Amino acid sequence: MSAIFILCLNGAFAGDSEALFAAAVDHEQNTNYAAAYRSCEQLIEVDPKGFRAPSCRRRLAHWGARADDNGTFEGLQHLQYVRNNRTRRGADQSRADLAELAQSGGLSPTLEIEIAIWLADDALRHGDPGRAAELSKRALAAGVGVEERLLIHLRGLRDRALGITAAAIRDRWRARVTLGAGIVYSGLLALGIPLAVVGWRRERPVPWGVVPIAIGTVGAGWIANYWAPGAGTAAWVAGVLFVGVHLIAVGNHAWLRSSPDRSRLKLSVRVGAAFATLAGLWLAVDAADAYSWMGW
Repeated sequence: MSAIFILCLNGAFAGDSEALFAAAVDHEQNTNYAAAYRSCEQLIEVDPKGFRAPSCRRRLAHWGARADDNGTFEGLQHLQYVRNNRTRRGADQSRADLAELAQSGGLSPTLEIEIAIWLADDALRHGDPGRAAELSKRALAAGVGVEERLLIHLRGLRDRALGITAAAIRDRWRARVTLGAGIVYSGLLALGIPLAVVGWRRERPVPWGVVPIAIGTVGAGWIANYWAPGAGTAAWVAGVLFVGVHLIAVGNHAWLRSSPDRSRLKLSVRVGAAFATLAGLWLAVDAADAYSWMGW
């Protein structure tokens, strides 16, 4: 008789736990987390070793970590509402809602991290890595005791944002240097070619310097291609630009030799050629997009 009674009692508990679990799931889907929490609490009280008890314990821990300071779940409900209606309400309104929620206070650290994750991810999607990095760093500084998986996710967003920001700064810096190099090299052409033409016509000098330039750039290009296919393009483009600088410099020196009064300008020609050579090197690297190979 006792065995039959126990079986009946267990069956009653199982029936109650299934009903309570179904209620908890239904309340959760409707974002009524307070009711879902009570249903799971009752399930564990009625059937603590039942089949549904482990799932309810996990849910209780999940909801409890996201409860507001006053014990309610208004913050979690608001976050879930934004998640569920993002497409209908639009990214701008969703962003504004969560920014307002984050400033409202009284939220659990875990919920603050989840809001920061949403906002940081949204900022990255809309091309604002600076804001994503700021949100991530601020949330991580206050995220003591939060689930590690959330912190890992947020750190990943922070690193992505910082990487994009660093890349943008690097690209702006490269563009400015490239513009400067182009101005320097173009200045050499504009100022040097007319004088070089006169010098070449008068003296017809032999540009022996082209030989080591050609040997050096061809060799450098071959070695670079050996290590990384395509990397030699920068060396070959630089070689062409270097030859241009050398021919202009040779012509300028020939022009200077045609009049003793111009000898004081030799230093200016040499300095200009040196700067133009450096500018040519940078332009070659930029043209071949060889920054990574060059370590820049």
